[in-house]
Amino acid sequence: MKKSFKIFICFFIIVFFVVLGCGNYHLNNSAASSNDCIEFNISGISRYLNNHTGMTVKSITQKSRTTIAGINNFSQQVLNRRYNLENNAEINSTCTIVAVTEMLDYFGNFLDEFELDSTAETFTRVFNSCIENNYTSIDQGTNKKNVGYCLRAGFQEYGSTRSCASDWWNPQGDINNAVAQNVPIMLDLTNHSVVVSGKVTYTVEYEYTHTTGILWWKKDVTEIISRDEDFAIVCEGWGRVNRSVVWFGEITNWFDGGMQATWATNREV
Repeated sequence: MKKSFKIFICFFIIVFFVVLGCGNYHLNNSAASSNDCIEFNISGISRYLNNHTGMTVKSITQKSRTTIAGINNFSQQVLNRRYNLENNAEINSTCTIVAVTEMLDYFGNFLDEFELDSTAETFTRVFNSCIENNYTSIDQGTNKKNVGYCLRAGFQEYGSTRSCASDWWNPQGDINNAVAQNVPIMLDLTNHSVVVSGKVTYTVEYEYTHTTGILWWKKDVTEIISRDEDFAIVCEGWGRVNRSVVWFGEITNWFDGGMQATWATNREV
C-alpha cells in the first residue's frame, strides 16, 4: 500500500470518529441570517437556544459582557422612508448603507474625527455615492464584495483618511479582536449587514436526553450539562434600543454561508 494512500485512510478514520464524537447534542451549523438577530433578553435567548441545540435550557447566567460605547442603532425603515419622501424614490434593502452610517456616526460624532451631517443626510450621501459607483442597488441590497467599498466611500465623502479591510475566514476572531480593542466592526450575515457593538457570554445549563445500550439493555438517559455560550451584541438597523444578539454558534465564514467582517483601518490602503 502506498504511503499517501495510508495517510488518506488514517485521515478518513480520524475525521470519522471526530464527527461521531463532536458532542452530546446536535448544532445547527447554518450561517446566521437576519432571523438569527435575537432580541437582547434572557427569554428570547433561551427560546433560541432551545430551538437550535435540541436541548432544554434550565438556567442562564451572565458570565461576562463588554459593550462598545458610542454606537447607535439606526432604523432602516425610518431612514428609507425619509429618503423616499425627499427624493420621490422607492429604495429598499439598505442594511449595508445603514451599517455604514452607524460606523461613520461612531468615528465622526463619537470620536469627533470629522464633521458629519445629520443622520438622515449622512445616510443619503452614502447611499447616493454608492449608487453612483455601482456599489449598491435601489432595492436589491448590496453585494458582499462591495460592502468594504461602501464603507470606504463613506469615509471619503467626509474627508476622512480612514479606509477599511475585510476578512472572510474568521469573523468570530475578528469580532473578538474588535471588542478587545473597543471599536465597532461590520458583520455581514447571509442576508443582512449589522454592526457589532459588544459581546456577552452566558453560562447555560442544558438538559438533554440520549439513548444508551442496545436491544433489551437500551434505555434513555437524561443528563444536565453546563457550557458557556458567546453572543455578539449587534446594532441590526431596526432601531431597537436594547439592540440584538447573534449566537456565535451561527457565525461562520464566507465559504460556509457567505459571512464576512469589515472594519475601519487607520490609513488608506
